[in-house]
Amino acid sequence: MFQYHVKKVKKKFSKPKTGGFFLLYAILFSTIMLIIGMAILDISLKQLQFSGIDRESMRAFYAADAAIECAIYGDMVNDVFSTSTPGILLCNGDTTSMAPGQPTNPPAFSFIFRMNQTSAKEKTCAKVTVTRTINPVDGSIATTTISALGYNTECPPGAATRFPVVERGLKLEY
Repeated sequence: MFQYHVKKVKKKFSKPKTGGFFLLYAILFSTIMLIIGMAILDISLKQLQFSGIDRESMRAFYAADAAIECAIYGDMVNDVFSTSTPGILLCNGDTTSMAPGQPTNPPAFSFIFRMNQTSAKEKTCAKVTVTRTINPVDGSIATTTISALGYNTECPPGAATRFPVVERGLKLEY
């Protein structure tokens, strides 16, 4: 009789030789995505900061603009910056008594006042200087210069705020 012997053959299946490259690729991809995400976050935060500074700058500009408008109104309508008699300046519900200016050399008179914006939720202020130069020939007013420095905080500027104190200035001569 025949005897035959069946030998079982075990097939060896070899694993792919990736050697952990998939994990390396995953970490590399995650790192690149994290760097891109951090760059976008940095740009977004800077844009947010710039918009806040821009808002504060506009608040300071509007304070200076309102102060100049108030000074023009007081000069044109009520002649509060008289070189001989005191005047009362009424701006934004606040009254400021303007004493006659003291003459300087060359002949000029200066008036200085502050205007606080107290009705707004976030307070602003402006420092205003009105200078009138006198014509030496006939004693009439030669020029009037109004300079206003607006601040995004209450006067005096420098109080602790969330944003830095911003100063914007305007000058008008007529």
